[in-house]
Amino acid sequence: MDTTVSIVTLCDTDPDRSRYGGVHINKRIEPTWRGVTDGVPKLTKVFDSINKEKPKITWFLRSDDQMKTLYGESVGPIKVLMDVLVEFKDRGDEIGWHPHLWRWDEKFDIWHQETDDLEWIDICLGEGYKGLNKYFDLHIVRMGWDFHSNSTMIKCDKLGLKADFSALPGLRNLEYVHKKSKLLQNTYDWNITQEDPYRPSTSDYRRPAINCEDSLSILEFPVTVFEIPLYLYVLKSIKNFSFDYRLRKSVMRITKDPAFFEPGARMVFKRAKEKKAPSFMCSYFHPDELLPLRGLFSISNFKRNLEIIDKLSREYNVGYKFLTASEAVENFVTYSGKQSSC
Repeated sequence: MDTTVSIVTLCDTDPDRSRYGGVHINKRIEPTWRGVTDGVPKLTKVFDSINKEKPKITWFLRSDDQMKTLYGESVGPIKVLMDVLVEFKDRGDEIGWHPHLWRWDEKFDIWHQETDDLEWIDICLGEGYKGLNKYFDLHIVRMGWDFHSNSTMIKCDKLGLKADFSALPGLRNLEYVHKKSKLLQNTYDWNITQEDPYRPSTSDYRRPAINCEDSLSILEFPVTVFEIPLYLYVLKSIKNFSFDYRLRKSVMRITKDPAFFEPGARMVFKRAKEKKAPSFMCSYFHPDELLPLRGLFSISNFKRNLEIIDKLSREYNVGYKFLTASEAVENFVTYSGKQSSC
């Protein structure tokens, strides 16, 4: 085979969301973690049944101010999940950090996404990293809601993290706000970001340094984004009651219905075949998507999408391998070589 596609699977290890039986997003009470305790063991059984190379997962764990508010310390969920986390490590998976910038608003009794108070953000990230790093030697991060700014990217760089996996090339969401309070609840901006990994510019986290401007040491490693076929775009638009052009693009989700997963996977394998160079397919999921919910996200989708990967590998005569996030970073740095300097 001419080339190899590296399969990088990320898990935003968040609490259960309300539609999966978890706590509502605006409740200030201790969450549930059935996605991890009940869903993940079923997923590992699926992996154990596979005769070929076993998938690897990078589990991004919560440690932030919201967890501190709910548990008394940033890394509070560790005590609930430690037994499962040990199993992750034992099977060759990797542990990363998944901080959210959720801040409780007393006036409206809601959690909101803090993006303006830089001092608060600095403390949230500093304490979150310090707490989790006591248990695991952290090298990678994936921000909650895929959010970054120049200040948060610089903070992650200063903490010594080697890579960030938050970028969604060509996508942004600047409109999701709580209707009554007008406070942000999901915003991110990767509109100008390209698909290849890069060292962020100190002046704009969304792109590499240009014209010999300063860059950070941390590597930004984008999640795979692809354009879905027209008929799927129409179906998606009808479901969302909107024909917004941004719905034509989709983020790679390993738990997504195969009809929405295969076009992205095909794009990656086709590109690898044409370029005759190593390629990366980076997708993610949440643990609660492994719980039953009208078949929208499920373990069966995960298994079927693994079968699609194997089918496309044979169709395009391109090999594939499963990597943790850090292994993917090492492979990319080795392949790309040293960056040229001015």
